[in-house]
Amino acid sequence: MSSKSIQPCASTTDSPIIYYTYIITQIGKLLLIASNGKLIGLYIEGQKHFPVIQRYWQYNEHIAVFTNTKIQLDGYFTLERISFHIDYKLYGSDFQINVWKRLAAIPYGKTLTYKTFSSLAAYPNAIRAVASAIGKNPLSIILPCHRVIRSDGSLGGYAAGLDVKKRLLTLEHMQ
Repeated sequence: MSSKSIQPCASTTDSPIIYYTYIITQIGKLLLIASNGKLIGLYIEGQKHFPVIQRYWQYNEHIAVFTNTKIQLDGYFTLERISFHIDYKLYGSDFQINVWKRLAAIPYGKTLTYKTFSSLAAYPNAIRAVASAIGKNPLSIILPCHRVIRSDGSLGGYAAGLDVKKRLLTLEHMQ
């Protein structure tokens, strides 16, 4: 992902600090990024658009939003949680932000086709643009882009790979 989409500000002394940490889950290592007490990134190691850690970012695993995110993800992976309540901030174009916010409305354990999702997101004639925005989702799992599939029922693409997408969908159907 280009660093501009996850940078809420330039790296000056009066700018908010960007923090990051890693957590280990059953689908691999996740990178969490936060600023101003809000989660601004959740990436699965190896996925497309995985950000490069900037030298001015600070490692800190004790930020409250990281602790809350880890607790909620642990609940998700142990089948004790089906939704997330995490304070986050999205950075992107108005179009991307609208698409990303609409991902949160896809129910746990359900899937939608790209075509159906595009219509629900108010972009019925922009399926490819919607799919591109979904692929750049900065909050994987939290904003469940893995729940969007192709019209023929196949999984389609996933920034973290089809194996991870399949594992997430399988997990959600185990509930």
